[in-house]
Amino acid sequence: MSRRGLDARKLGSELMEDIGRYRAHPDCKVLICFVYDPEGLIANPKGVERDLNKLGEDLNVKVFIRPY
Repeated sequence: MSRRGLDARKLGSELMEDIGRYRAHPDCKVLICFVYDPEGLIANPKGVERDLNKLGEDLNVKVFIRPY
């Protein structure tokens, strides 16, 4: 869940760390990340989703930030 002080940059860093951790796990093929942002605190949620989904070349990564 989003919170004050968690901007798009910090969220991206946290999710990239998670992606790296799961990428190293041999049995993980898909990672789905859901971020609940009811107050709309994450600027440009579609852009964040697009950028992080691109990181999933060897791991199928799907990031959803909702609602927007």
